[in-house]
Amino acid sequence: MLDIKEKLTQLLIKIFRPLVRILLRHGISYKACAEVLKWCYVDVAHNEFGIKGKKANKSRVAVITGLTWIDVKNLIDEDVVLMASKPEESQRASRVLTGWLSDDAYQDGSQTTIIPIYSKDKFNDISFESLVEKYSGGATLRSILDDLLENNAIKKVEDDKVQLIRTHYVIQSSKSEQLALDILAMATSDLIKTVNHNIQASDDLYFQRIVQQRSLAKRHVPLVQTFVRERSQKLADEVDSFIAALSMQPTEKEEEKIARLGLGIYYFQDEKNNK
Repeated sequence: MLDIKEKLTQLLIKIFRPLVRILLRHGISYKACAEVLKWCYVDVAHNEFGIKGKKANKSRVAVITGLTWIDVKNLIDEDVVLMASKPEESQRASRVLTGWLSDDAYQDGSQTTIIPIYSKDKFNDISFESLVEKYSGGATLRSILDDLLENNAIKKVEDDKVQLIRTHYVIQSSKSEQLALDILAMATSDLIKTVNHNIQASDDLYFQRIVQQRSLAKRHVPLVQTFVRERSQKLADEVDSFIAALSMQPTEKEEEKIARLGLGIYYFQDEKNNK
């Protein structure tokens, strides 16, 4: 039986191999990747591996990461941001939906609020245009409108109004490379955090399952893909509706809230073994 370090080495290979394919395809060198990994080591050690609830000091971070004290000092003191990026349209659109739901000025007591698309009165401006300006973080009206219409979160009524249909933005697969990378980062991070939680927790385990079949005849693959897509979409819609209904219930100002929760579903297929 392999010891824990050997198992972790195998884990790293399985995680890194598909990631390295993407990095090489986009011209990210080993050196650039190593710098990001170094920053992550320092950031996690500093914020999560202190003693008695305090952040770890530079000397402790250097000891547990194996980096030099100077490297640690530079990364902590300079607050280096290695991979800063602007929010993607999906995040901007989601913020607009959140603003629509949380801003009392845009509510009429129902989940089917209808508002004009364009601003008409700057002193009493209740419009989709003002929502985008207030909550999107600099996105254009057209980009957010098209995105939410395509996502079926809103729909046009009459010629110049929109109606709120769904309270949450559902992220779907996209041919856009940047959006695909955002989804990769979010889905991978969420799955690893869920597995890590379940390793450490003695109870209150998060739901996480894998269903797989080896050596299936290729002629069955389209049937499996169709079955998985239809059933998974139905489940995703049901979960989205359930959570959205809960989010609409009134809450106390002092009531504790969590930042985010959800469910991730994905299909996988390997043409070769162990890759």
